[in-house]
Amino acid sequence: MMIGKENNLQMTDKDKIIASLRKQLQEALRKNSALEQEVALLKYQAENSYRVGDCTLK
Repeated sequence: MMIGKENNLQMTDKDKIIASLRKQLQEALRKNSALEQEVALLKYQAENSYRVGDCTLK
């Protein structure tokens, strides 16, 4: 029955790896989302700060 125990340990290790990779993926997605929001804000600010013909340059 040693094979069963080894198989269970391997599955536990695999489960830990999968959980770790999921956590890393979620963090990367959060960072990506934050960067996308920052880019959108910067584009908005750039478009609204320097309009052609606008007398109020910020």
